[in-house]
Amino acid sequence: MGYWREATGIKGPSGFGSGSTAEQVTEGIDASGLTVIITGLSSALSKSEFFSPDLVAELIHLVCFLFPPSSPRLLGASSGIGAETARVLALRGAHVIIGARNLEAANNVKQSILEGIPSARVDIIQIDVSSLKSVRAFANKFLAMNLPLNILINNAGVMYCPFQLSEDGVELQFATNHLGHFLLTNLLLEKMKTTATKTGIEGRIVNLSSIAHIGPYREGIKFDKLNDPTVYNDKSAYGQSKLANILHSNELARRLKAEGANVTANSVHPGLVRTNLGRHSPIFMAVLKTVMYILWKNIPQGTATSCYVAVHPSLKGVSGKYFADSNEEKTTDMARDAALAKKLWDFSEELFGIKLEITRRVRLVETTGEKCRASDLGLRITQADMPPLESIGEKCKASGATWQSRSQKTGSVAMPYSINGALSSSRGSSFAPVDSSLTLLAVSSAIKRKAAWDSSGASPDCPAQPDSASVPHPSRSLRASTLPSRPSSSPVCGSSGIGAETARVMALRGAHVIIGARNMEAANVVKENIQQSIPSAKVDVSELELSSQKSVRAFADRFIERNLPLNVLINNAGVMNCPYKLSEDGIEMQFATNHLGHFLLTNLLLEKMKTTAKESGIEGRIVNLSSLAHIGTYREGIRFDKLNDKASYNDKMAYGQSKLANILHANELARRLKEEGANVTANSVHPGMIETNLMRHSVAFITALRAVSGFMWKTVPQGAATSCYVALNPNMKGVTGKYFADCNEEKVTAKARDEALAKKLWEFSEQLVNSTKAK
Repeated sequence: MGYWREATGIKGPSGFGSGSTAEQVTEGIDASGLTVIITGLSSALSKSEFFSPDLVAELIHLVCFLFPPSSPRLLGASSGIGAETARVLALRGAHVIIGARNLEAANNVKQSILEGIPSARVDIIQIDVSSLKSVRAFANKFLAMNLPLNILINNAGVMYCPFQLSEDGVELQFATNHLGHFLLTNLLLEKMKTTATKTGIEGRIVNLSSIAHIGPYREGIKFDKLNDPTVYNDKSAYGQSKLANILHSNELARRLKAEGANVTANSVHPGLVRTNLGRHSPIFMAVLKTVMYILWKNIPQGTATSCYVAVHPSLKGVSGKYFADSNEEKTTDMARDAALAKKLWDFSEELFGIKLEITRRVRLVETTGEKCRASDLGLRITQADMPPLESIGEKCKASGATWQSRSQKTGSVAMPYSINGALSSSRGSSFAPVDSSLTLLAVSSAIKRKAAWDSSGASPDCPAQPDSASVPHPSRSLRASTLPSRPSSSPVCGSSGIGAETARVMALRGAHVIIGARNMEAANVVKENIQQSIPSAKVDVSELELSSQKSVRAFADRFIERNLPLNVLINNAGVMNCPYKLSEDGIEMQFATNHLGHFLLTNLLLEKMKTTAKESGIEGRIVNLSSLAHIGTYREGIRFDKLNDKASYNDKMAYGQSKLANILHANELARRLKEEGANVTANSVHPGMIETNLMRHSVAFITALRAVSGFMWKTVPQGAATSCYVALNPNMKGVTGKYFADCNEEKVTAKARDEALAKKLWEFSEQLVNSTKAK
């Protein structure tokens, strides 16, 4: 899933995008006569588009909004996404059955829906998806209603819990997010298959996963150490449970297809949604809003994908897929691992012994007194999923089945009985009371000195970071051996993070790298490290403070005096989200460092680049490091008249303004170079969210950021990729005035494409740099 589409709402092949709402994806769908069950996020079914009209009256779409214990990430029906899903389904005419742990909250939702939609049909059944007993009770109550079942949306969940076991002795996130849904699905699956057979209408199962599935434990699922507190990591455990959601869907889809059942199974990522999920963690939410606001969805948008997958007619027959922003998306190799999916299925059955053949037969024994036969009960089961021991024992002994009872060790989850010698086992290690007050985030002062942030050189300290390095552009074939005989160069952030990695890779490819840095000691360490690993590397260091026009001019003068050719200039340094401050030239710090310093440096070196390109016949390339944050600027884009206005300053918008300026600068420069026929291109890039040490002074901020968005981070080598690609790849020959992310061209906002605004910024910048010449 591209950050761009996530952030902008641009529509995908389905005709929908991250900006689409649940109402929009269900528009025109008449679900009257249908009933619905969900476990969190939900959807509705279409009478007019998805079902044959003569069968609509028989359709039931069961929606149970589950409320696991005290989860800030809870997607239940009494608030947020769950409530919106219930409302939209009711709006489309569906009979909504809300499954809720908190009946009072669920009744409030019901009343709210009825006030807005007087014709709505809404009922409530109690459920706690972390409890097997509660899940079984919910399923029994629903089945007793004798309703058909077309759609099941498994949506409830908990996130980033401290280590804790469920009442059934299983790690809480795995128990709630995966096993509870696995059990519920199996308990209702026969009803879904029967409904589909009788009505001829495709049944649909939707598992709510998350992009966090890319960040589980190294082995994916910790089968042997699921309940081991010594290796537990709350974020990896959450990723494990979300990976399990996808694997469950995939294996279920395979099994359903193999038996020819008219039921599909898919998984979805709802997106980062604005809800009250963090109401007990105000610091966490403040950080989240600061960093991730450009990717957030509102509640109607967050509800859309599950609704789309559950009801849209274009998904008929689609099974075993993963969706985000109402479009199919790719998952990780691990999430596509068929062997791992089967292993998880078997493991889940072993944990709770919920083979359908057994549970269905035992339920008949318990409720109807039907005699059980030994052949019916020769599979593994556990106490957690069976009727009371006395009842089972009496019925089975009466029918001739072998019965053996074991005493259960205190505090353990051991199989207390066996049938026909087939003892079941549980991987749980001990019972533990469920704490009703889970914390969303525990901020630790022992965090590693690393940071994640959305730029290539932006630090919360206002002083600019080490700023530039010079890298030669190879020949047309991009082979180091065909470089011009004289060394070439180009400025890149060099003493840490992306700059250091860019310098290393360029040196590895045979380029002569000149590192421009404010911190000469740090830059020399980078130089030494590069030369130790690449003995043939050509690396030099030159002092540069991007926020100071005097320093920029001095750097340019020193470089030009060396009489080196210049093929590539990478403008990469930056500061991010600074408190209000003026540079030594009297200009707002983020604008001065991120845009104006690069604007001046580029102009001072441009003639050298054009001359080099003309003499060598090798295309010159200028790369401006921008950011996805360019979409979050001030309303007017660039505050020409209020650039230094402290009263209206907003650190995040000022950062967005500077990143917008990077794109506008590259675009206008590309236009001017093309107009004069110069063999030099200019493009801008978004590196992604990178781990660096540039935010080492914001421990709480980084801790929260790692908790929320760790699964979206890139490593430093990955973060350096796009700028290196645009600077060196032969596919980029002749490409100019474009914006790239993840080594691919991406679209930008209307403001970033505004030619008049780009021209105005250029003239404004010229005035600012010219005013400092005499200083």
